[in-house]
Amino acid sequence: MNYRFAPEAEAEYLDAIAFYESRGYRLGATLIAEFEHAIRLIFERPLAWRQVHESGIRKLGLARYPYTVFYLPMPDGVQVTAFAHNRQRPLYWFARLGGL
Repeated sequence: MNYRFAPEAEAEYLDAIAFYESRGYRLGATLIAEFEHAIRLIFERPLAWRQVHESGIRKLGLARYPYTVFYLPMPDGVQVTAFAHNRQRPLYWFARLGGL
């Protein structure tokens, strides 16, 4: 698996892990496992998930957590462009797309 985070997406992911770790036993580890499962699904079928932006960004929601992985399929893997909470500031990360 070859994926990389946009800097903001990595910060969002790490913040979510820290939040869930502070809430209870192994919740952060469970979030990591759920994210890794989503990444495996993306690698199996990178174009199967809905495209949400003309730049080619697609999205896949996590099953047990209120987060969505926004990603861009690349020739050498996947770039995670946002790890967004589904109920907080919808589509805030669209402002990042000016650099694409």
